[in-house]
Amino acid sequence: MKAKIIDSEATVYSGTGFSAIPIAELVAGSEVDILAAKKQDGQKWFSVTLADGQMGFLSGKTKFSADSTESISEWRGTEQKEAGKRIVRGACWLIGGVLAIAFMVMTINSAVSSRSEVEFPFKPVALLAVGAIFYGGFLLVGGIVEYMQSFRD
Repeated sequence: MKAKIIDSEATVYSGTGFSAIPIAELVAGSEVDILAAKKQDGQKWFSVTLADGQMGFLSGKTKFSADSTESISEWRGTEQKEAGKRIVRGACWLIGGVLAIAFMVMTINSAVSSRSEVEFPFKPVALLAVGAIFYGGFLLVGGIVEYMQSFRD
């Protein structure tokens, strides 16, 4: 997809990591061909081909105009799908932890009402259940935040 840079200047890098070096500086109005979008270390990058045929990467924060928004909407859909997976995974952990605690409460209640002793590893299960609840909660909230941010970017 052909695009024109809107930012006053944009840096094209050799890669997407911390060791990537700048290979070109583009000014507003420069044309690039956007090949793909990817996310690495929580940051978006666009794989581009410059007018001279050189390939590189632009930061996902770079503003550009394009004739087609197909690539951008495809990127947003991919980002939302990944956030959705994280939301589901977080909800599963959270529900699993809540169910484990509910099972423990029911077991304790049953033992108390029947005045019997129960051989059950309550402390390790309780610790794991609380850990699952916290882990699931963090995943769930993180997924929701990622999903909401996909509309902003």
